Amino acid sequence: MTYFNCKNKIYKFIFMLLLNLSCNSIYAENKIVLYEGDSLPPYAIPESDSGASVEIIREAFKTQGYLVKFIYVPITKLAEDLDKDPQIDGASRNIYKKADQNKFSNNYIIFHDCVNTLEENNSIKNMDDLSKSSIIAFQGAKLYLGKKYNDAVSLNSSYREINNPLTQTSQLLLGRINAIVSDIYILNYKIKEFIKMFPDIKIKSDKIKCSIYLNNKPYRAYFKYKKHKDLFDLGLAKIIKNGQYSLILKKYNIEDTLNKN
Repeated sequence: MTYFNCKNKIYKFIFMLLLNLSCNSIYAENKIVLYEGDSLPPYAIPESDSGASVEIIREAFKTQGYLVKFIYVPITKLAEDLDKDPQIDGASRNIYKKADQNKFSNNYIIFHDCVNTLEENNSIKNMDDLSKSSIIAFQGAKLYLGKKYNDAVSLNSSYREINNPLTQTSQLLLGRINAIVSDIYILNYKIKEFIKMFPDIKIKSDKIKCSIYLNNKPYRAYFKYKKHKDLFDLGLAKIIKNGQYSLILKKYNIEDTLNKN
């Protein structure tokens, strides 16, 4: 090997090293860390770092040159003052009562919260029936679902909130409770998962219905910094326009009610 060939290879190596360091620097700078709920399949699936909500946020930021890291937490964590949490830049949603409304994004997804019963069960027809029925709800339901819901379940000794959708699902399918308060798509996901995991368990039924619609309102992401909020809104508009948004929801068998004409 000649002196000049060796010298050229050294220069090439140094150039590639500097280029790699530069790319890593850009990567580190254009990164955002967000909280996401830890029991929300098919919206958020921690095991695979995927889900409809996760992928919508990730793809929206990707159009703006940003990578997103999600930290999966109990839903009740999203009711705290996120501005005081040093390890994050925001969250997929925020139910802290004193949260700064200027830090919320545009609407980006709709959850479909229902009082779900077995199809054959006609014991729950209105909110008053919630005071006398055995019910398991998602953790934080009282925080999300408002005063009317709280009043209906406040004196019900057979009402519980747990952070385990699979346990909720099993209790309903086995006929041990009257209802589950859950997003209808989360429940359908967990029913399929339960039947797949326990094919030999005899269930009462796997046919469910939404007996009472509760909280079918759009959710907004929350960001500490206006820059991130604006970038997300731009990216969200872009993936809605190019059809990627609808494809993500279709992938998880969720109806696109946010952009429904």
